[in-house]
Amino acid sequence: MTWIADQPFSKNSNFTVAVYGANDLIITKVGGITDKADAAQQIFAEIKSQSMHTGRRIFLAQSFTTDGSVSNHAEMCILAAVGAENITYIRCTAPNCKFCKETLQAYKVNNGNAGPLDGKSQVGWRHPFLRISFGTQLPGTPDQQLDELKEIHRTGEVPARPAYGQRSSGDPASGNFFEVTFD
Repeated sequence: MTWIADQPFSKNSNFTVAVYGANDLIITKVGGITDKADAAQQIFAEIKSQSMHTGRRIFLAQSFTTDGSVSNHAEMCILAAVGAENITYIRCTAPNCKFCKETLQAYKVNNGNAGPLDGKSQVGWRHPFLRISFGTQLPGTPDQQLDELKEIHRTGEVPARPAYGQRSSGDPASGNFFEVTFD
C-alpha cells in the first residue's frame, strides 16, 4: 500500500487494497479499475517484481453502480464485489470518508484507516449493498446524513423517504471483480 500511495497516479484517485479471504489481494480505486488502466499496469509490474503474486491470487474490483453523480468509493467497490465478510483487512491511500468509515465499522471490516482522521466531505457516496446515497449534493449536514446512515445500518432497512439521503434507483452490482493473471 505504501508503494501505491507514493506513486503519482495515486495523487489523483484514492486506491484501496484488501486482503480477500485468507491471503488473496483485491485492488481498486475510486470508480473501480480495469486491467487496461495505466495505474493497473504499474501495480502489476510492482507485484511481479516483488513476487507478491506467488502463493496468492490478485483481483481487481470494478464499479458497482451507475447512479448519476454518486461516487463509487474504492472501499465500497471492494465490499460490493466480494462481500464484507470475505475481507480480512482493508487499507486506502487516503483517510476514509465518514460514510465509508461508518460502513466498514458497521460490517465489522478490519480497517487499516480506522482512527481519528476523516477524509474530506463527499459530493456523492453510494452504499455497496443497499439502495441509499449520501453526499453534499443532498440536504442536511454531513453529521445528519451520517446519523441517518448509522440508523440504516442499525435497522438494516432504508426508509421509504429518507430525511437526508436519497433512495437509489437500482441495486448495487455484486461480484463485479476479476482475477488478474501473471505470466
